[in-house]
Amino acid sequence: MCTRYALEKDLPELKEIVEEVYRSVLASRFIETHGRPIVTDGEVRPTDIVPVLAPNQKGVKTVYPMQWGYLTGDNKRTLFNARVETAGEKPTFRDSWQYQRCIIPASYYFEWQHFKSADGKEKTGDKFSIQPTGYTVTWLCGLYRIENGYPVFALNNKPYFMFGPLDQGYWPESNLTPPCEEAMIFDIESMKKIGKFMPILETEY
Repeated sequence: MCTRYALEKDLPELKEIVEEVYRSVLASRFIETHGRPIVTDGEVRPTDIVPVLAPNQKGVKTVYPMQWGYLTGDNKRTLFNARVETAGEKPTFRDSWQYQRCIIPASYYFEWQHFKSADGKEKTGDKFSIQPTGYTVTWLCGLYRIENGYPVFALNNKPYFMFGPLDQGYWPESNLTPPCEEAMIFDIESMKKIGKFMPILETEY
């Protein structure tokens, strides 16, 4: 996955994120030192500076401007994607995998057709815009770190289907809805202990 995605700043789901990124103290610093705008509309390419969601020091979800791409050992910004299968083991991504994950909002992302020509060479064909059915925003998973005082990020290298167990409990006082936050936390922690992550918690209103 991907080396291109797109943003549509006027979408209701993205409008607040776009407004918040410009309120960040990092926004003016990025613009002044990098001499480039923050991309909030249109096609996004590697090395662009864009809005990214990550927790602040208190663990609260916050919008930051971040540059797409990690620096390599030769000081070139060429690492744009991390492989989910090996990110936790590679020295470049190990700390980010454990401590610094982020979410990159996008309207959709692009993929290209790949095929072999008659002479056996790999060729790139048509460009496709991909977006989940019924949604106007795609939330991309990423890792980030701080380089020279500025946050940078890398995307997962390919899309993954997220599949979680259905947690359907019953409480005498509230039927299918957990009666309190502690009850929900208990269910989630119980799932984690048996190796189940991303539970789908069913409630009834």
